[in-house]
Amino acid sequence: MRAHSPIVAIFLFLSVCSGCGEADPVAEIRAQQERAHYGATLEPLRALLQQRPDDPELHFLYGVALARTGQPGLAIWSLRRAQEDELWAVAAGLELAADAFAARSYRAAEEAATAVLTLEPDNLEALRLRGEARLEDKADLEGALADFEEILVHEPVNFAAQLSRFATLLILERAEDAQASLAELEKLAAEEHADKSALASLCVARAIFAKERKEIATADQNFETCLDQHPIAPLVVDEAAKFYDEQGRSERAIEIFRVALDKAPEATAYRSELARRLRNQGRVSDAEKLLREGTQVESKRAAAEAWSVLAEHHLSLDELPEAVEAVERAAALTGAPSQQELLAYADLLAAAEMNERALEVAQDLEQKSYQQLVRARVLLNERRPREALELYKKALELWPNNAVARYYAARAAEQIGDFEAAVEQYRQSIRAGAQATDAALRLAQLRAAEGDARAADSALAQHLRAHPGEPEATLLAIELARRANDQKRLRYFYSQLRPSPLRARAAAMAADATAAKGGPRAAIAVLRGDPRLDFTSPRDVEALRSLVAHLLEAGDTGSARAALGAALAARPDDSRLHEIRGRLLEHEGGRKDEVEAAYRRALELDPGSPHALEALGRMAASSGRLEEALSLLCDRAVGKVPSEPAPSLRCAARLVVAGRHSEAEARLEALLREVPWSSEAALALARLHWDRQAGASAIELAQRAVRFSGGPEARSFLEQIRQGG
Repeated sequence: MRAHSPIVAIFLFLSVCSGCGEADPVAEIRAQQERAHYGATLEPLRALLQQRPDDPELHFLYGVALARTGQPGLAIWSLRRAQEDELWAVAAGLELAADAFAARSYRAAEEAATAVLTLEPDNLEALRLRGEARLEDKADLEGALADFEEILVHEPVNFAAQLSRFATLLILERAEDAQASLAELEKLAAEEHADKSALASLCVARAIFAKERKEIATADQNFETCLDQHPIAPLVVDEAAKFYDEQGRSERAIEIFRVALDKAPEATAYRSELARRLRNQGRVSDAEKLLREGTQVESKRAAAEAWSVLAEHHLSLDELPEAVEAVERAAALTGAPSQQELLAYADLLAAAEMNERALEVAQDLEQKSYQQLVRARVLLNERRPREALELYKKALELWPNNAVARYYAARAAEQIGDFEAAVEQYRQSIRAGAQATDAALRLAQLRAAEGDARAADSALAQHLRAHPGEPEATLLAIELARRANDQKRLRYFYSQLRPSPLRARAAAMAADATAAKGGPRAAIAVLRGDPRLDFTSPRDVEALRSLVAHLLEAGDTGSARAALGAALAARPDDSRLHEIRGRLLEHEGGRKDEVEAAYRRALELDPGSPHALEALGRMAASSGRLEEALSLLCDRAVGKVPSEPAPSLRCAARLVVAGRHSEAEARLEALLREVPWSSEAALALARLHWDRQAGASAIELAQRAVRFSGGPEARSFLEQIRQGG
């Protein structure tokens, strides 16, 4: 995966100008871009910009070329330079708005479109971009409505604007106006002989209107009609699946994607979504099989996309070597990568700690800042965070609005314990592009661990705007509302959760919190009082886990057995249910071999089952099988979910009992690199450092434990070591 060599770059430049004599090279570049040969114009444009660094047209063309070759971050600077010239302000502004909208940076898209409208108030493309950005952002729906209506003043038969106007009216809950708008859409479709795409949109509009009016049976019938008539239309498939999810019929939603994929096997978006849903049900091997089938389609483009989606699948499971292989297979089908793609590949290699290969790829990166980013990431891998932070700072001097570089600079600052610097880098990363990383979520987690609920809430809101419905952030938002006893916010968050694995986890959290105050019977009432939970569904297994635990605590073993038995009858090969069965058998005092068999069956079905690994490790330790316990608790359980501290803490505790203190330290240090605000890990590591007379680091770690809400135990230990005892 090598970038163009200087010789190839010269060849590309000559190919642009071959036979053109004294012709204007910019005209040739324009011609190349009109034919969508954007990559071929990058080197000639760089050469020309060295000669004419203030030429606004060159900056515009260069920005467009960068954006079209997957380098939108670098494109922004050139487009803004072009925007400074009045002749190019409109074209550059529209390009900036379109790029920002595509990247889901809706506020930035709105600002860029507004700048264009200041110069050309009747620019319909700018009105469209601003209206759509406002509609997606939902912060200024009245403004969005005004934009769509202004477009319709100029183009009354603009079907897309009519449709967006209808959607805005629905969200604003202006039912009568929405009904009139729907009638106008019907009339327009009939008079203008709407194409198939417009008819599909109109069909969905009818169904959504019925849904919003709570006419669920009519909406159901309308969606089924749409699916019969337009089974692979993206809007139909997405909105119908969303509707059935909301009705608690997730299996129907899965079937919709299966049908669409059967009819359009090269539709990577449907394959990706179906795989995601299977993965959420714990059917990881089925999801991978589905994605690998996509790599065998005839279209090279679709096969490459399938390999890329498979890479994302492996990344979601933290299977980095497999992700690297999938990325390489995708690249083999697409040809020479862009500089941004090379950077992403090098970054993935570094994430997989394939350091030498990452540095080798970095040599092919033309931008010095790109090379520095890869080297800095490798330094982080080599546990040299101070050097990494300095290199990130140098790279940021050349590329200050790089959200990813800011993010890893924050991670480096965390590792040296400079949390003030980390907070500032996270803030800068969020400003540069909240959608690019989980910087806002990590900032929220850090602030929450410090006990600053207001700052945590603010950061979480930013993250959820950029990543709507992201599970970890949603659950943290619910937890913060629970800590504050804010019942109004709790009800709001819970009402926003459609039936899904996330809702089941939220229900389990609510039950556990209720049990802490009102006991297990109150928790059982919370779970059984939710009519949208189906304890036999794979979607709601976390709610079932919680229900069984609270039933056992309440002494109602019979009801626990019945609830689990009904789920097992429906899904005998669900590893999670066998793990829950092991817990039930343990509680009942069942035979040891029977309990172990339940847990081992869970591992047969899912070798990475964290609950089963923990249980078997605990049982092995209690039986004196130390090496087996360490293998289960440390080698197999740790790292399945790097951001989850419990497995690493259990592993470290068992290593300490075994007298293997240096290994325990290594495990805790690894955990603190991922979760630097874990007070339990900081305190455990502080004790180990103190035991080996590393006083300075023990004090720093104990201070960290206190900072991140370690409680009386952390404060007591800090005072103890300060006094030398």
